[in-house]
Amino acid sequence: MNKKNNRLCLKNFSLEKKSFAVCLALCMGIGFLGAHRFYNGDKREGFFFLFLSLSVIGFPAALLCAWLDMGLLIAGRFKQNKT
Repeated sequence: MNKKNNRLCLKNFSLEKKSFAVCLALCMGIGFLGAHRFYNGDKREGFFFLFLSLSVIGFPAALLCAWLDMGLLIAGRFKQNKT
């Protein structure tokens, strides 16, 4: 296989289609750290979760928000970042 064909294959690879199962697993496992938000492409919200969870007072709020996001994921109402 030459380099031109290899580049065409890599060019067609897209990360836009996110796996529901991976996103749900990240939300259930380490969602309080914002892992599911980073996976979805929401860097700003992911960093918000991360910094919130690192504070003692903010940890329960980050955990609650992760549970709410898990509910939204299961219900199919979790917004997917289009960028």
